[in-house]
Amino acid sequence: MLSDGDTAGVFQFSGYAQTEWAKKIGVDSFNDIVAISALARPGPAESGMADLYARRKKGEPWKLIHPLYEAITKDTYGVMVYQEQMMQAVVDLAGFSNSDADRIRKIIGKKRKASEFEPYKEAFLKGCQEKKTLNEKQTEEFWRGLLEWASYGFNKAHSVAYAMIGYWTAWLKVYFPTELFCAQLTYG
Repeated sequence: MLSDGDTAGVFQFSGYAQTEWAKKIGVDSFNDIVAISALARPGPAESGMADLYARRKKGEPWKLIHPLYEAITKDTYGVMVYQEQMMQAVVDLAGFSNSDADRIRKIIGKKRKASEFEPYKEAFLKGCQEKKTLNEKQTEEFWRGLLEWASYGFNKAHSVAYAMIGYWTAWLKVYFPTELFCAQLTYG
């Protein structure tokens, strides 16, 4: 139903963006619903990550970056989807502390300006070089992607909560459509 774009009345999926991403990505599991909840946000959608995720889910191969990065993104087709993945990446790839990773997460989570990342760029470049995880080109690409994603990436816990409610309303739409729409009309 979601893959067909039949999303009217489904929590967080009745908007244009989520409907289009559900059709492009295809919903095969609850994890797809979780990912779409995150990918439809401005950061991932505008940065091209959502398109990349959709193509890779449908079988497009990708170049492996580093085993640490691949371990972090293995469930999301090598694409950074959630804030927690970004936090783990800066810790594992560049040796950031968890508190610095959380500061970067706050920049993303609060829809702040990408310029607030600037103080962390040199440390990230240097950390990747010292740990020998990403080469200079990969480091620059990662950082550029992070800046694009910064316009608002979602955390996974939030995505799961939204996806659960979306799943419930989709289930109700399939099995109890009259009751669902009556409740939505009555209670907004």
